[in-house]
Amino acid sequence: MAILRAIDDDVAVTEALRLALEHAVAELGGVGGLIHVGGPEGLRGLHLLVSSGLPPALTEPWERVPDTGDLPPARAVREGTRCWLPADPAPDVGGRPGADRGVATVPLPGPDGPLGALTVLTAVHHAPRPTQWTLLHAVAAWVAGRLDRPLLPKEPTPRERQPGSLQRQALEAVHVGSWEWTMATDAVDLDEAGLAVLGFEPGEFDGRAETWLGLVHPDDRPLVAAEVDKALRERTSYGTEYRVRRPDGTIGWVQARGRVKLADTGQPVGMVGTVWDTTESRSARDAISRALRHMSDGFLTLDHQWRITFLNEEAERVLGAGQELIGRLMWDLTALRVPGLRALCEEAVARSTPSGLDLLAPGTGRWSHLRLVPLPDGLAFFFTDIHERRVREAEREAAARAQADRAARIGELTAALAKAISSQ
Repeated sequence: MAILRAIDDDVAVTEALRLALEHAVAELGGVGGLIHVGGPEGLRGLHLLVSSGLPPALTEPWERVPDTGDLPPARAVREGTRCWLPADPAPDVGGRPGADRGVATVPLPGPDGPLGALTVLTAVHHAPRPTQWTLLHAVAAWVAGRLDRPLLPKEPTPRERQPGSLQRQALEAVHVGSWEWTMATDAVDLDEAGLAVLGFEPGEFDGRAETWLGLVHPDDRPLVAAEVDKALRERTSYGTEYRVRRPDGTIGWVQARGRVKLADTGQPVGMVGTVWDTTESRSARDAISRALRHMSDGFLTLDHQWRITFLNEEAERVLGAGQELIGRLMWDLTALRVPGLRALCEEAVARSTPSGLDLLAPGTGRWSHLRLVPLPDGLAFFFTDIHERRVREAEREAAARAQADRAARIGELTAALAKAISSQ
């Protein structure tokens, strides 16, 4: 919760809610999650606001949940309490039975009743533990606090309902533009949304690829050039995220995706794709990174190949400050060569269930509690220093043993004296 509270207020609401949802899904070892909110007057039912970890084929049936139905979000809002639907019988999700999982839902608290519901699809048969329910309610309360303005679109006008306009509206709403690069002329064509993403006023862009590339931040140009070259060489799709320096001097992040266009001979003749602004998303991720970077507990993440992708200052201290740790295999680090740790990590990933243990770090000689939380792209580690507590516990145990030994010796001495007296 401290991580969520560190998210800046200017981060986009939906991006902040998605980060909160991902946190709840990871803590419950879930396969995905959903947040629904009540619709405005005239739009009855609950409407899907954000989702995490679920493909469109699975989220489509949940886009609108009737408020009078029996699905967990509707029940949680209607009854104002948490709801657990076990795997057997399981709900029908996307036309397929939800075998081997359950659905845990809590309402989003509001001053006049629930505002909506937060749902996690778990990969276990049993209901969440009390501590997990407590976490879900805490996340739901935080989510409710971010819902401080209307989030659902108004009813479309007749003109907006015209065929072909919906896709364009959706792209414009999320600031997605399209682009096309022609190799023969080295020209780039940008639509209106693409010009806006890159910071150009209408008529300001000269259509030259050199001008477009000039917007890329100098530190990111090698990456962009390498990704383009790779796509052309392998005839594959192109995609990267990089910084741009807009004509007005501001710096932002954009995500570009595209595919190579081929001539009849199979030779590349250009590329076509989309570009959208990811500055707000980056701000949210950076806010969390800053909170994680300086928190008192150690924190690191691993990818599916067990390589370190992120670690904070405390983790650096525990694992060995001054080393180049990003990209290193976890099992190469002396501080993590603990018997049974690899098996525990593999089990946590396989079961998508958080786990933990106490360990004595070989590098520091101090006790830490290690908590493992599976993530969609790997595994997260939290280190909590418990050395002083373990030392106090050891001292109490030693004192108790010493007291027991003294009592045993006194008992033996008393028995010996009694025997000596009785034999005289």
